[in-house]
Amino acid sequence: MKKIKRLILKFLRNEEHLQYMTDAQSLIKQAGIEILNIPAVLFAAFENLLGQEDEAMEVIRKSTLTKPISEANKKRKNIFIGFEMFVKSNLRNLDEIKALSASNMLAVFKHYKAVRNKGYNEGTAAINNFLQDLEYRCEGEIDVLMCHGWLTDLSAANEAFDVLMNKRHSERAERTYYNLVDVRKEIDQTYMQLVERIEATMLLEPAQEIEDFIHQLNQRVEYFKNTVKMRKGRARKETTV
Repeated sequence: MKKIKRLILKFLRNEEHLQYMTDAQSLIKQAGIEILNIPAVLFAAFENLLGQEDEAMEVIRKSTLTKPISEANKKRKNIFIGFEMFVKSNLRNLDEIKALSASNMLAVFKHYKAVRNKGYNEGTAAINNFLQDLEYRCEGEIDVLMCHGWLTDLSAANEAFDVLMNKRHSERAERTYYNLVDVRKEIDQTYMQLVERIEATMLLEPAQEIEDFIHQLNQRVEYFKNTVKMRKGRARKETTV
């Protein structure tokens, strides 16, 4: 029996997720909910959630702070990476004290290596914890390597990011909007109900129209799988540089 390929929906970025669900909606309409044996109530719920997701995305698109926040987040992570590279460069320092200091500091960096992949809010807390931990555990090493400027720059960049986030929270508080995270969870669950329904129909009452639908949907699944795979590949390459 031809089955619908599985796509790990949580790996999709917001725009990708909306596009995939919109593609699925279009294909279902083309095939017909009667042919696919999808209850009208279930498909209506799916379309309603898709509308909520589109509205939530529109709020994000229209936010004047979206781009500055993204740039501020990138800046603080770049400073973190640059700081780590600076410390690593001292591992081979001919001055044994500096080399040892670098080794001790890198132990703290290793503990907080996930900072690069943290979300906005988690990233702020993680960087604050990293700075506090580094200053507490490596005060002498910081003096030896004379890297106070890195700490100051990272702290300032993290604070600047937090200020922008607080502004966006205030901006959003003035609007009625759908929580994108919650909507995505709901639509993912509804989508899986659709998939299970279609596969059950294909098993019990196989038809060429259903097989054609599954083939077309699987093409979309493969496209977005490859999109995620390429992004992960680029991310791994960047972390090894």
